Amino acid sequence: MTRTDKNQEQAVLGIIHGWGFDSQIMADLAAEFPTRWNARLIDMPGYGNNHVTKFARGIDHFADNLISTVLPHSILVGWSLGGMVAIKIAHSMQDKIKAIVLLASTPCFVSKHDWPHGIESTMIDDMAKRLDTEVDGVLQEFIGLTARGDISPRETIRELKLIHKTNKTDPGALLHGLDVLLNTDLRKELSELKCRVIMLLGDRDQLVPRSTGDAAREILPSIHLNFIKATGHAPFISKKKETAEAINNSLCVCAL
Repeated sequence: MTRTDKNQEQAVLGIIHGWGFDSQIMADLAAEFPTRWNARLIDMPGYGNNHVTKFARGIDHFADNLISTVLPHSILVGWSLGGMVAIKIAHSMQDKIKAIVLLASTPCFVSKHDWPHGIESTMIDDMAKRLDTEVDGVLQEFIGLTARGDISPRETIRELKLIHKTNKTDPGALLHGLDVLLNTDLRKELSELKCRVIMLLGDRDQLVPRSTGDAAREILPSIHLNFIKATGHAPFISKKKETAEAINNSLCVCAL
């Protein structure tokens, strides 16, 4: 048995969902991984079976809540907001996380004068203002934004709506998550990571544009960057097998 094979057999792949959906949105992706990765789903606070009802501002609240559930030497796969949480966890657990995979994720979600690779803050502000009275409407809007760019957006929307029917989210977690997306900039933390970092983006993503990849490489030149063709913000929905294969291949290339 080679050293790489041995490491793969012992690896734990923790998969962190993004904003708006609990961990079940990642279940089909998890099922695509070889059993040697020991893939398991992680619910953020206020989602799924993580029954937190009090929320503090800032990404530290999400990260600190999950750190106790993350085994040393894990590999973290984080989608969107989950990728930002993965960066924060890896930064807090330096030398204890083997790698993180930023799946349609970014160190900074909103556009800034020195970071033109995000969305306008007004979009998030508007969603936050409507959450009190239009939770379902805001989530349906997010589903539409997520599907944009996919080769078959109607199919992606249909699947996301089916998942939404059994989705468990606390309104407080949704509001807190939007605050994190709006106010969090992890470029410094990303630059200081010691673990392997893999970035996998949808090449037509309307929320995390493909220019994010090259910009992230300027911050951390060692990033292993790849794209899933003809996909938007949830490539693991429209192209499950391709996404799982890309993650698996990237981990193998990085000798993990």
